[in-house]
Amino acid sequence: MEHNLAYALAVEGKGSEALAHYSRSLALAPANYAGQYNFGRSLTEAGRPGEAEAHFREAIRLKPDYAEAHYALASMLRNRNALDEAVSEFNRALAGPLPVSYVSRGHNDLGTVLAQQGRYTEAMTHFATAVQFEPGMLGAHVNYANCLVALNRRQEAQAYISRLLQTGGENPDLRQYLNSLARLPASR
Repeated sequence: MEHNLAYALAVEGKGSEALAHYSRSLALAPANYAGQYNFGRSLTEAGRPGEAEAHFREAIRLKPDYAEAHYALASMLRNRNALDEAVSEFNRALAGPLPVSYVSRGHNDLGTVLAQQGRYTEAMTHFATAVQFEPGMLGAHVNYANCLVALNRRQEAQAYISRLLQTGGENPDLRQYLNSLARLPASR
């Protein structure tokens, strides 16, 4: 009962009230993995990432294949620059049954972390997968092109963005990005 009320309050944007009910809910049922996860999300929204992380980890301990909790933990780890652990958690999230809305974002986020680590070829695989699930995800397209540039394949990046503009219609942001690629030094 407390968990349902907390969830409803969180959905209504009443975060501080939701936190109190989540706390009471977990005092009554600490093994509620969904409660742990939802409390972690509310704590994240309240700007309390350290506490949230503990609840995401507890949700995973209680249900090791809880993909959404792995995803939330991975996002948190990425934000604090714990990249190796973030990669591991994103992979666990993507291996589990994730809602479709998370799949494209998950691949894009994992690709971003891999690119931060200089693992551009691996990252490109995830950006390509992200756009398979969500063809209009411009960020994943640009991230893919950025990896090509980082691999000194600027002309391929330009051709990729040009094709995207031809097939997907004119987009001022992509056009500006394409123009910026053209201004890069030839060695990039």
